[in-house]
Amino acid sequence: MRLFALSLLLLAGACAGAPPSAAPPATPAPVASGALTDTDWTIAEAGGQAVPEPARATLRIAGGRAAGRAVCNRFMGPVVLEGASLRFDALATTRMACPPALIEAERRILRAFAAARSWRAEDDGAVLLDERGGAVMRLRR
Repeated sequence: MRLFALSLLLLAGACAGAPPSAAPPATPAPVASGALTDTDWTIAEAGGQAVPEPARATLRIAGGRAAGRAVCNRFMGPVVLEGASLRFDALATTRMACPPALIEAERRILRAFAAARSWRAEDDGAVLLDERGGAVMRLRR
């Protein structure tokens, strides 16, 4: 079932949505430990590469659910968050067309969600980490 869900996520990477509409805040506040939930995040980096401008990728975790925009498509699904431990389960995405450069950025984001196993706060955001502790995604307020 998880392999099927991951396949759907990768297939959804070939899709597009509306252009971004809002700019991020000018001065982000420090992230408190444990503040990954109930915060609107911008995905600044995934798979070791910056999300291209003017694309806007977002994440919000609340009530055991993750939702947002993976550049072109919206995603949603369950997330298990226990302290620093983190796992996204069977994220579903919309399936809209998207320019090739943005398709690749979206695929990196979806792969990063699939690889994420923990997180840590940073001064200006948060980092999602894989099982070895390597950064797979950087988030900014």
